[in-house]
Order: sequence, then structure tokens, then C-alpha cells
Amino acid sequence: METVVEWFTVAVLGLVTFLGVLFVHELGHFVAGRAANIYIREFSIGIGPIVRAYWWGVTRWTLRLIPLFAYVLPATEEEIGI
Repeated sequence: METVVEWFTVAVLGLVTFLGVLFVHELGHFVAGRAANIYIREFSIGIGPIVRAYWWGVTRWTLRLIPLFAYVLPATEEEIGI
């Protein structure tokens, strides 16, 4: 029983660490884009269906079902009127 609990603990801690690294990495893209006056349409951790979404200014922050990838989606030229 202890090995299952230990394995589960290591797996959860690994996933949390990985998500933290993904978040910090994508946050760098977000900050760089905003510093260059680029509107960011979405900041997402994970892919697939949305589990949770929040709006902060013009950016939608999402947590998706499969937490293996992350992305920052800038607005298109048509969306910002260029």
C-alpha cells in the first residue's frame, strides 16, 4: 500500500511542478507580448475542453482538461483593427 501512495504522491508532485514550469514559461510570453503592446486573446494551460476560464481585462485565462501543453494566443490584426 505504501508504494502506491508514494507513487501517487510523486506523480502529483511531478505534475504540479511541470504545470508550474509551463505557467512561468508562458507568462514570459504574455509579459513580453504586453510589453510590446500586443493584445493577448487567451492564456491557456492545457489542451482540450475548458475546465475553468476567467477574464482579466481583454485576456481569457483558461485551464484545460489535458495539462500537457500551454499557449498564449495573440489577437489577430482583424481583431485589433489594423
